[in-house]
Amino acid sequence: MTDYTLIKEFPLMKEQNEMIDFAIRRKEAVISGQTGLGKTYTALTLAMHIMLKYKNTATVIICPPKAINSFKRELVEKLKVRYSIISTNENCVLDNCRILLISNTCLEKAANLILAYKRSNFSLIGIVDESHFLQSTTTKQYKQFHNLRPFFTVLYFLTATSCKNNILGMYNMINLLKPNYLGSLSYFKNRYLIIDRRKVKITTKSGAKKQNRIEEIVGYRNLEELKALLENIIIVRQKEYNLKFQYHSVEPNETEVKAYLKASSGNLSEKAEDFWSVRLRDISLVVDNIHPDYPKQKLSTKERLLLKVLKNNIEANKSCIIYCAYIEGVNRVKALLDLFRSQLGIEDIFIIKGGVSMNERKRIEDVIGVHKPLIITSAGGESINLQRANNIIFYDLPYDISATMQVIGRITRVNTKYDTQYIDILELKGTVDTYKRLCLEKNMKLVESLFGKMNTLPLTTYDNEQKFMRSLKNLILWAFRRGKLINDEELKELFNKYESFEE
Repeated sequence: MTDYTLIKEFPLMKEQNEMIDFAIRRKEAVISGQTGLGKTYTALTLAMHIMLKYKNTATVIICPPKAINSFKRELVEKLKVRYSIISTNENCVLDNCRILLISNTCLEKAANLILAYKRSNFSLIGIVDESHFLQSTTTKQYKQFHNLRPFFTVLYFLTATSCKNNILGMYNMINLLKPNYLGSLSYFKNRYLIIDRRKVKITTKSGAKKQNRIEEIVGYRNLEELKALLENIIIVRQKEYNLKFQYHSVEPNETEVKAYLKASSGNLSEKAEDFWSVRLRDISLVVDNIHPDYPKQKLSTKERLLLKVLKNNIEANKSCIIYCAYIEGVNRVKALLDLFRSQLGIEDIFIIKGGVSMNERKRIEDVIGVHKPLIITSAGGESINLQRANNIIFYDLPYDISATMQVIGRITRVNTKYDTQYIDILELKGTVDTYKRLCLEKNMKLVESLFGKMNTLPLTTYDNEQKFMRSLKNLILWAFRRGKLINDEELKELFNKYESFEE
């Protein structure tokens, strides 16, 4: 294997060299290095090799605002090269500069500069970080990048997970990278997906009732063929970490069961009875004891579990991060930690959510510790290094794999000082917590079938997953239909019915 290291003080790892070797032989590629493998440095080294070989090339880097500092740091501290930048806070264009760093929120503003490169007869290398933001064709950023795509001669997408919880999102991303590589959308659906098309009754915002046609993916086919195609355009590499997963579940009390059934029926919110998405949010907020239209318990069963797990972790000398799905949950957990600060042995509490500045994020990276826990939302799950922590408590699980892996990736960094990272997953049994855990397992099976086994998550797999998940929706999310929560025995019977789990 070729060693592509450019700076001896910063040698590339074996996995990084493999990713460069794969991509440098292709005009389009997805570099799916798992979190902590240094995709930023890898991609920049790749671009530098191409620019050193071909003098008429320039590199355009497109990344989320939260990742701007990471790219700047690698460009300045390691590669020591000049760059122009267009971001929300900076607009600096240097003469005779062959590297342009753009925030993905500033694509429209940077379009003229990209066009100027082309008019100067430069061949453009594109590097798109966190490329899963291009998986939905309806977003403004997708449409803007779609217009810019013809300007790039060479294009590389960076993402930890190419397939999120929607396989069509993966198709959209790859179709943008290399148009028609997977065929037309209709061909892709007919060739690789089993789709249930049906009409459902919906309520419009005006209150009118109408029928709407929906498509639901109920299965897959020809996955070996699809896998072969993906292997020629996507390289997946991961560093194995010593992850210790611990699952903590508790039974809800009578008050919590009643609240959950009420939220499930749609009686907690005015629009919930007609809009399933509102009900889904309602039951999640009830489980976390943060629903604004329902009396909060002084200390819920799940909150007691959180405090117990956190206390045990602090006493075990673990530096903890707590992940919450909702901003209301962040505020509630912060209040609880403040209330029980002395009993828990907490000296300070930090929060990373939307709106927290990059300077504050950097400061938090350097100060968290055993007695200084950090609470994060999905806004804290990307483009931040939290290697000072070795424990994540998922107060809520995200619905898709990539979000979960992004959060875990904050502590699985190549420069971590810890031999072991601990992952705690909390679950109020029979509720949406159980459903999300099983959704994660369903999606993980699809990812493993296409890209190989991921060592990040130790999950079981099951067959007939779509029928299984439909049953779970009825039994867990919409539990009001039978007036009670699912129990362990019923869940086991459901597994057996669909021959679900392989121990």
